[in-house]
Amino acid sequence: MKIIEFLLNLLRSLFGGKKPAKELSSTPAAPEPELEETPTEPPDEPEEAVDDAEYDVENVTEDDETERDALEKDEEPEQEVLDEVEAAMVPIEEWKDRQRALKDLGHYTGKIDGIPGRKTSAAMRACEKELGLTVDGEWDRELQREVEKALKNKSKPAIKPLPFTPPPGIAYEDMIDPSEYELDDAFFNCFIDLTAKSNVETDKGRRRKGTRKFTRLVRFCWHQTAFIWRPYLVSKAQKRYTTHHKMNAHILFDVDGMIIIIHNFFYYLWTANAFNPDCISIEVLGNFEGIQGSGKWYKGDKFGRVRPTREQIIRCRQFTIWMLDPEQGPADDKLPKPLLEWRLGVREHGNPLKKVNTHRESSGDRAGDCGSELWYHVGEWTMAKTAMVHGEKKGKGETLPPEWSAKPPAPPLPPAGSVDA
Repeated sequence: MKIIEFLLNLLRSLFGGKKPAKELSSTPAAPEPELEETPTEPPDEPEEAVDDAEYDVENVTEDDETERDALEKDEEPEQEVLDEVEAAMVPIEEWKDRQRALKDLGHYTGKIDGIPGRKTSAAMRACEKELGLTVDGEWDRELQREVEKALKNKSKPAIKPLPFTPPPGIAYEDMIDPSEYELDDAFFNCFIDLTAKSNVETDKGRRRKGTRKFTRLVRFCWHQTAFIWRPYLVSKAQKRYTTHHKMNAHILFDVDGMIIIIHNFFYYLWTANAFNPDCISIEVLGNFEGIQGSGKWYKGDKFGRVRPTREQIIRCRQFTIWMLDPEQGPADDKLPKPLLEWRLGVREHGNPLKKVNTHRESSGDRAGDCGSELWYHVGEWTMAKTAMVHGEKKGKGETLPPEWSAKPPAPPLPPAGSVDA
């Protein structure tokens, strides 16, 4: 071929040698094959024409079945890299346990095969979101710990309500030592004043309806939030704020024992419906059973299933005691502004509080609000220990079921961090 001959001549010219004479032959030379033309590369297609819109490069999981070329020999990872990867791999049986746990908590719908794929990753993210953790789809120690706690709480047997026929003049039987709810420094240091951020500062929407006279505030109206969120202090530390300051209530009792003052006590609000002209509306954070032991929560699969914590109940009692006698505690200049306003009002007009009610007694669509357990430990306790009385229902409100006045079938939850007996 001409190319080969050309290369040979080039080598001879560089390294010596003569060009051989061309041999004559009676045999005609075979035609030289033509060189195949190298196909030209097609022009690049625009990215949007070839990208998969549903492919999330940041969340590729182990069940990605995309076909890939085998590694060339010189691209094979070193053995120490392989050893490191192998050491980091989680045994298949452990992944099966994780999948079972996620399935028991209602997040995983796939097979228990120990192969973490897209469904497993999605279940982990859903679980992290529900537990108030950072949503990254990774099974770390924090997720492991919170899943174990959630499974432990779920595995506890349901509390069966006790048969109850209220006798005339039923007597309240306390389940908390009175020394636990004495007004102490911890109580006066637990307030968080969010009134400056609350949405009652604007006239938009139905959040504010003017102000009320001090002397009209004759009752407490107890609510539950009917859903669960992160404690305010946790949100603040993470700088991932929830909607604490947007609650349509005057005050909120958080799960960690903090009391968040959301709105001034003298604003009209819509949370108490027929009571709103004359009540102080109070929310307790959580989604509680309508009747403890009935197994009926408000949309429990969506909003969670919890009980009032002992800290919440103690703070509710402490707050009641202080509101009835606001001269207790620190000097005027040490009180949060809304509490000081209450103290000054009582000094001038006397204390108007006389009644205690549930939200269900002012609204026909709040049958489980505030829940029997909270009512017993706060409402019934208030009437047994103070001069306040059970107020009448109003508007479309529902009467209180007699079971709500019965002693609960289980004591309040222990303090956070303690071990169940």
